[in-house]
Formats: sequence, structure tokens, C-alpha cells
Amino acid sequence: MSPSSDETLIYDCMHGDATLFKHADTVEKGWEIVESVQDVWSALPARDFPNYAAGTWGPAAAGDLLRNDGRRWRRILTPGADQTS
Repeated sequence: MSPSSDETLIYDCMHGDATLFKHADTVEKGWEIVESVQDVWSALPARDFPNYAAGTWGPAAAGDLLRNDGRRWRRILTPGADQTS
């Protein structure tokens, strides 16, 4: 049986192999970028954002975007599921 990913990570850490670890400066730089985006989103809330409930086909705007390009969503047929909607 092969070791789990956690076991491999702990083993590498114990033996000083930092291949699978990010350096602190890389992590800090990544957070700087993410935080700057979050700051802009907080300062300028989205207007008319086409949000939708989980488990649905998505906002009407998604369908409109495809139709404007002559395309459409393809529904995947599931055996035994109601195909009328």
C-alpha cells in the first residue's frame, strides 16, 4: 500500500525536503495580490451581479452570453431523471 499524501508530506518535512512547500516570500506575495483584489471588491461592490442558487442552471445572463454568439448550453441526459425541464 502506498503512503497517503499527508504521510509523504510529513516524511519530506522530517527529512528536510522542501520541494512540496512554498517559501514564505512566495506565500506573502500571493496574499498581497489576493488582498488587493479583495480591497477593490469591498470598495466597489458589483452592480447587477448575475448570482444564482447552487444546483441551478445558473443566471440567465450566462445563457444570454452564449446565445449572443450563436451557442447554447447542452443538457446532459441522466437515465431515470425528469427530462421535461
